[in-house]
Amino acid sequence: MATSIKKLSNTFVWILMGLLIVGLAGFGAVNFSSSMSAIALVGEEEVTVDEYLREMQREQRALQAQGGQSLTFAQMAAFGLDQAVLSRLISIASIDNEVKSLGISVGDDNLRQELAEIPAFQDASGKFDRQAYKFALQNVNLTESDFEADLRRESARTLVQGAIVVGAKMPNTMTKTMTDYIGARRSFSYVPFSPDQIALIQVVPDDAELMAFYDANTAQFTLPETKRITYAHLSPDMILDTVEVSEEALRALYAERSDQYQVAERRLVERLVFADEASATAAKAQLDAAETTFEALVEARGLSLQDIDLGDVTQPALGAAGEAVFAAAVHDVTG
Repeated sequence: MATSIKKLSNTFVWILMGLLIVGLAGFGAVNFSSSMSAIALVGEEEVTVDEYLREMQREQRALQAQGGQSLTFAQMAAFGLDQAVLSRLISIASIDNEVKSLGISVGDDNLRQELAEIPAFQDASGKFDRQAYKFALQNVNLTESDFEADLRRESARTLVQGAIVVGAKMPNTMTKTMTDYIGARRSFSYVPFSPDQIALIQVVPDDAELMAFYDANTAQFTLPETKRITYAHLSPDMILDTVEVSEEALRALYAERSDQYQVAERRLVERLVFADEASATAAKAQLDAAETTFEALVEARGLSLQDIDLGDVTQPALGAAGEAVFAAAVHDVTG
């Protein structure tokens, strides 16, 4: 009884395999290894039999990794996995067709970087290994050119998918610029002429006419005298970090320019002048006794501090009062 069931199962598997081959033959494929006919066409993108075979094998390996048991193509077809794979390939082809129509592509530098980041193509140190790359492609029956073309398409496809997912919009400036360019129109009028309607007469001037024209328009044929100059520009900032100056040189330069660094001592002075010494002495006595302030004395004279301000002065400029003023503390009043 068990033998009969096993034979029936094998017969059912072969029937499914036959149906699968007949179905592929309808698309122009005789077998997976010898035909490159397309089994689907989306715009200008084809889903080839080889692509279908590789995707089925990839699905087969994934199922084996999950369940620990390898399924035949016939068993996969019985579960409808062949249609799921074909549907996925058609979806990818539709995106690839849109990518091609948009003119999106990935440059060689980006492709090289993506190859180097694939763990299967790296050595023990994490660097790209050419031999590992070649061996891995041989195991899945892929050439380097085919794999790199697929990777390039996948990268470009990812860009479009990302833009669709996030809802990327074209910048307003770019939208307006492209719209203006595409929608630009020009109107013009023209009058056709035939060769027999136009008399083309070539006039060749002689040397005298040419010389006369040159003399009358010398400025159009003369350029001012010019010189080609090559120079090197050096600024202190450019060599500041590379020059070392000794302390002796600094001291000598300081002594040479001492007049620039040494200036006479100065004071900010306000001077209130009295008509006679007695008035000045009385005012000074009031200040010493704290009976008034210097500002009050100024106001009593009908003046302001600005009127009596001498500014920033040196000791010689004050004459005989210079010694007493420079000996006083800040805000002190001296007579």
